[in-house]
Amino acid sequence: MGNIQLTAVNDLAKAFRGRWPCVTFLSGCYTGQVANKGTVPSMAQALVKAGAGIVLYSRVPQGDELEALLGATAILFCNDRGEGHPQFEELQELSLQIISGAANAQGIETQEAFDNWCIQQRLNDPDYFLPRLNQRLEEIVGDGWLFDRSQFEVGG
Repeated sequence: MGNIQLTAVNDLAKAFRGRWPCVTFLSGCYTGQVANKGTVPSMAQALVKAGAGIVLYSRVPQGDELEALLGATAILFCNDRGEGHPQFEELQELSLQIISGAANAQGIETQEAFDNWCIQQRLNDPDYFLPRLNQRLEEIVGDGWLFDRSQFEVGG
């Protein structure tokens, strides 16, 4: 069991020295929550504002569609942008763990069932899952975005 290490965004920014990993994964009780109804950014939001690319956190309910969408997106980013990154294999493994966890929550136990599930859920089609992820995130975040989302819009 690990020891608690309280860390602020500034500490992480100094440690990474501007070279953020492709995907930053937070695991903790409050890393994805916004305190004071949005007046203080969550750690995930603050990391994005500090320069981290993608920040995922472990507060998605097990079995929620969002888990599969995040896993598919993480895999896409690793494959499209991660080659040559010093943590590429670790990030790829983490991405696979996310999508595998979503599949396991749906009772998927074999590779064949997993492959069929990915096709049925359209997790192999970024033209579907990226807009769907955006839609789900909009449901959660509402108008509380910390950046101009038009720079990141996908699909028609």
